[in-house]
Amino acid sequence: MEREVRALSRPVRRRLTATALTALAAGLAAVPVSARADTLPDGRAYELVSPGLNGIRIQPGNQFFTQATASGDALAFVAMDAQDSGSSSGVYNAMISARGTTGWTVTPEAIPFTAPEAGYLGTEVAALSADLSQVLVLTDQPLTAGAAPGYNLFLGNDVTGTYTAITDASADSGSSNLSDIGASADFSHIFFNPDIAQLPTDKVNYKQGGSNLYQWADGELSIVNVLPGATTPSKVPAVLASGATNNLSAISADGDAVLFQQESPSFDPLYLRLDGTSTVQVDAAQGVSADPNQQNSTAVGITPDGSQVLFTSHSELTSNANTGSADAGNDLYDYNVSTGTLTDLTPDAKSADSSTGADVQAVIGAADDGSYVYFVATGDLATGATSGQDNLYVEHAGTTTFISPAGGLKDAAAYTTPDGESIAFESTDSLTGYDNTDQSTGTPDTEVFEYTAPAQTLVCASCRPDGVAPTGPATIPGGGSANGTDSPARVVSDDGTRVFFDSTDQVVPGASDGLQNVYEYERGTVSLISPGDGTSPATLVDASSSGNDVFFDSYDDVVPPLNSSLESAVWDARVGGGFPITSTTEGVCTATPQCRDTGTSPAGTPKIATNSPTTQAAHGDRSVFSVTAHSLRGSTVRLRVRLRAAGRLTASGHGLKTVHRRVRHAGTITLTVPLSARARAALSHRHRVRFTIHVRFTRASGGSRTITVPVTARGKAGR
Repeated sequence: MEREVRALSRPVRRRLTATALTALAAGLAAVPVSARADTLPDGRAYELVSPGLNGIRIQPGNQFFTQATASGDALAFVAMDAQDSGSSSGVYNAMISARGTTGWTVTPEAIPFTAPEAGYLGTEVAALSADLSQVLVLTDQPLTAGAAPGYNLFLGNDVTGTYTAITDASADSGSSNLSDIGASADFSHIFFNPDIAQLPTDKVNYKQGGSNLYQWADGELSIVNVLPGATTPSKVPAVLASGATNNLSAISADGDAVLFQQESPSFDPLYLRLDGTSTVQVDAAQGVSADPNQQNSTAVGITPDGSQVLFTSHSELTSNANTGSADAGNDLYDYNVSTGTLTDLTPDAKSADSSTGADVQAVIGAADDGSYVYFVATGDLATGATSGQDNLYVEHAGTTTFISPAGGLKDAAAYTTPDGESIAFESTDSLTGYDNTDQSTGTPDTEVFEYTAPAQTLVCASCRPDGVAPTGPATIPGGGSANGTDSPARVVSDDGTRVFFDSTDQVVPGASDGLQNVYEYERGTVSLISPGDGTSPATLVDASSSGNDVFFDSYDDVVPPLNSSLESAVWDARVGGGFPITSTTEGVCTATPQCRDTGTSPAGTPKIATNSPTTQAAHGDRSVFSVTAHSLRGSTVRLRVRLRAAGRLTASGHGLKTVHRRVRHAGTITLTVPLSARARAALSHRHRVRFTIHVRFTRASGGSRTITVPVTARGKAGR
């Protein structure tokens, strides 16, 4: 069925015209603001979420695991654990802080404070369930009696206090590479790509670097990549078809539906495995003839209830599809699982778009039920759009509506509320008339915007209320769905009334000029969440679903008196909250092993060479390891890593899938890092994508170093 594409005839609030902007500017000074955090908005008060961790570096942010529960009563974050004496062991450990009647209490998730940390150098928390009650741990330690030797994946249950072994690495021949870890909402289904075969039916050649996609459910392992009509697994390696938005992943909430793609030749076509018993190809052409080997599809994700699959494809898969000459563009499709019906959400027959069609560049958000889908496309799909430029649209109930130009948006962070009615995103474009040209640099600063679909309103949450040009950018935490194992920071409350963001701009008068602070935008009012008058930046960590809890990290004495040696702390600006904080109750720790003497806190950030194709991390005068961006092959980046010792490597970054590998001998290896679905889509359209790879090496003898590698991936000049 062809969907109608039009703008609503009578929007509740139209996009701002030049006349309206002039009138708005005259009244900007009347917008109320909260100048300082001692007058926190919404009746908030500060609570220390990380007591007892002085001398331990807290590592919140996208490079490390950070996750709040929906209620805001618990937060998981990563800290670099240091031994009681000697140098840092370099262990990154997930901590869970829970709120009680008298304050917050921190416990380690994978490594007990009393454990000999040197034995846990190869341990990392890979994922936590939404309620933080279950954990996936990658470790070479035997967490269960009789566990197989080697680097294995374990499922931990905080309720029972027990672990279950998921993998068996006993046949490991010298290295370990476990990637693409995913899970259902309740962690009853675990998905992963192992480094060695786990079942006799596995026929993939692991020596050539391939791997099957496995599922663990009810204590049983099975191989996911069984093709339609087959009864045995494919011999071609396969991976999860990564979701591209914060709401959708490759796995349904109950785990009974999972999207996968084969690794050869180019991650296509797109398959859906149902109940572990049957497989369908969701991007098969319907009613038209299409080359099944040229699908070139990119998954957006499956709705949590498993009813719909969203994806983009260069192929014309329906009768009304148009991807232009030589399938140069992308259309956005919706596959209905129950009926098997495929619908093109972006049919474009306009003559101006004849060479590319809609040319969908990226899908940046979607509702949990797929009722709202936000995407960037160059086609003219609705009133107000311009053919040939990046336009931001929302599709809902068969209607596509133009939101704004999207030239400064395509690769920026975005967050959609569960109902899909609100989306927050970054852009360097002046979308509401505010002049975002930086006072110092003369170039546009990034601002944070919120669009509300039912009312069709677009507001700039981070723009200065007084209309003065900014002195720095505003941002929201990046990231997206990682197949049920990563919960992106909530930057919009579920009801869409509150938006949270970081900014180095002095958005309100009480903020420190030039330092990053955390802000809240609520119904036209901008307020400080962090104190605003500190000497170090504050960083947004996460928020509860209601927005009543806003977690942020700061090195400052947010509520004096604090121990001056506290390296970092996580705070909650909580509505109706507040606990007494004194020199004895604020969490200053004096007894071991729960706290560490400040003299033995972890070493500082290693020196990193950024002006050379090869970067290295040094320990004293000796290079620990070096990394060279080697090449782009297919949908992966190949890094050449030179190591002086045995240990464990982790490569991660926005636009990349996290890869873990254990190396038993010094030498040079090639580390293959797959691009995410969104990065692959961007590369196929723009042929040039920049991103940063964080490569961490943990030596078997102790100590950890991280190298940051800037990479520019270039694809083919034509499709």
